[in-house]
Formats: sequence, structure tokens, C-alpha cells
Amino acid sequence: MNQHQSSSVTRVRRALSRLCAAALLSAMQPLSAAVLDQSWEFAERSNWASVGFASPPGALVRAQSFTSGLTGTLAAVDVLYLSREASVTEPLVIEVRRSLGGAPAETPLASLSVAPGDIAPNGTNEPTTDVYFDLSAWSIPVSAGEKLFIVLASDAVAGARDGYWWVENILQTSLYAGGEAWRKFGASAWDNEDDGSIWQHDFGFRSYVQPVPLPAALPLLGGALAMLFGRRGRRAVRWRRGPGWS
Repeated sequence: MNQHQSSSVTRVRRALSRLCAAALLSAMQPLSAAVLDQSWEFAERSNWASVGFASPPGALVRAQSFTSGLTGTLAAVDVLYLSREASVTEPLVIEVRRSLGGAPAETPLASLSVAPGDIAPNGTNEPTTDVYFDLSAWSIPVSAGEKLFIVLASDAVAGARDGYWWVENILQTSLYAGGEAWRKFGASAWDNEDDGSIWQHDFGFRSYVQPVPLPAALPLLGGALAMLFGRRGRRAVRWRRGPGWS
């Protein structure tokens, strides 16, 4: 190899090395930010559904199912349109659960205790409160098409009144297509509020997913590495066979 060829090879190697380094740095960047995946928001307050009950305390549990549209990590959920009775002192518990036989599984994936002071004490009146539940600490993997549940429970008792309220949208037309409202009283089984009814029920919510697509830089990195090591392999064979080989 003459001096001109050696200089050319050096320049190519340096260019490929820079390309590899740039692609590697790009591939190592943090995953994409969480994006809004599913939601059901409405202005009409059809029904103020109670959470917690006077006898026995905590007997009435509510849930909203949703179907993930993205594959990645469930980053957060927003529970919309919450209120409480003014005398409540017990917290509201928000859980995220997977589906088991179509209903909420008994074991939560994540749980958040919300102090009464963080929710508007307005009973069945406006304004309501939205609660954002950051799930980043739980690293919950989700797949597109997977069904999950937002579950609300409390031992709150306000005299003979219900403790907390979660506003429910009820219409005869189709509402949120990816899920429905559920309820459970005491030791009874979960009840899908849409089953056998002409009315469609959904609670307000939003879900956020951090997608995990293949980083765009990886194909570039693979191509650069293939070129770099391919060239080195070709040179090694040439040196073994002698300068006349091409």
C-alpha cells in the first residue's frame, strides 16, 4: 500500500469512526417522553358515582377499564372529576390493575393514597378535582391492545353519606370504545355497568405511555459498524494474500 492509499484509508476510517460515535450517542439518548394514549373527557355530569359507603365502610369500589393503544411503559394516569363530602378524613386510594378474566385483578400494579385535602369538598357540586398519578417509579410494561383498570376505593364515611364521588358519563350511545365503568360491593364479584343495559357508562380519565420504539440511530450504527469492520476484514485478507490481490 503506497502513501496515498494509506492516507485515504486513514481518512475513511476516521470518518466511519465519527459516524459510529455519533450513532452510538444518539442511540443512548433517553427514551421518548410519555405521550397521551387513552382518554375520556366530557362536560356533561351524568352521574356522581360514590366511592366508599356508610355500611360497611369501604364496601363500594369503582373502576374504569381502558385499552392501551401503545406498547411501552405506563407512565401515568389522570383520574378526572373527583369530589368528596366535607367531613371525610380517610384518604382516597387509586390503584392500577391488570385484567383477570375481563375484570380487575385483585393485586394492584401500583397504588396511591390521596389525602382528603387534595380533593374538592364539594359533594355533588362543581368544581371537581383531577388527580395525576405518576407511575414512573413502578415501571409497568404495557402492550398495544392490553386491557388495564383504574380502581378507586376508600374507607371514608361521612355520617350517613358517601365519602368520595367520581363523576360518570352515562348515555345510550357508545362512549369510550376501549373500556367501561365497573363496580364492586363488598365481597361480591365485579359488575360491568354496561352488561345487559341500554346505557353506556364511563368515568373520566387519561392514560400516558412512554413508547419504546427502536431508536432511529440503530440502523445507522449497524451500517457504519458493518462498513468499518468490513473494510478492516478486506484489508486483513489483502495483506495475507499479498499486495497484488484486490
